[in-house]
Amino acid sequence: RMCNRLFGVVACAIVLIAALSGMAAAQNAPPPQQSKIGVIAVQRFTTAEAIQTMPAITYEIAYLNAQGYEPWMIAGTVDNIRLALLEPRVKAISFFGHGGPDESTLAGIGASSWRSGFRIFLMQRFMKEGKSPDEASRLADRRSANFGLELVRNASCYSLVDTAIADLFVRPGGRYFGVGKYLVACPTAESILSSQVDFMLTEYRPPVASGPQDCTKFPYCGRFAPEPDRR
Repeated sequence: RMCNRLFGVVACAIVLIAALSGMAAAQNAPPPQQSKIGVIAVQRFTTAEAIQTMPAITYEIAYLNAQGYEPWMIAGTVDNIRLALLEPRVKAISFFGHGGPDESTLAGIGASSWRSGFRIFLMQRFMKEGKSPDEASRLADRRSANFGLELVRNASCYSLVDTAIADLFVRPGGRYFGVGKYLVACPTAESILSSQVDFMLTEYRPPVASGPQDCTKFPYCGRFAPEPDRR
């Protein structure tokens, strides 16, 4: 057991050193041409979980910088993520939290709950702006069909056991990363031998043909914005 703990400490230390090296390289990289935001949403963890996840979060800051996103850190609640989706400059979300084996989730809820909850949230905002109930419903339907992000990295267990969250959050042709098994932040000797454990995120790209909008006709591509005036 002592060897197992020592192995985990060494593995975490290696990940942290690699993350710090990545951050240094990202800081020396030229600034991106266009200011885009990558939100890092972190769910509430126990102290032990927070310590184990810290190297991965440190790496994520470096990764988003290298991809041309300005990293923003927020608490990983459903309400906070909904508000982040309203910010037009937010093009990427990295989530760190828990998930269950029954379906892919983000911040603890599945795709159908995300879609219905976000639709109601949007309707309320549109009506506060003076839209009629019918118009607010129509705009909310269109906006909640796909959240239009370029990149989502979902570091929670079973986040790619199906593609429902990926197909909802990421625009067609975008990039989604998740795992189909139990995710371990710091590998141990026992977890390495288990077939039920993943250590690395796997990439999935939502097919372009499944998109709810033609992005050549809708410049916002599902982002939160007024519908174009067709009169």
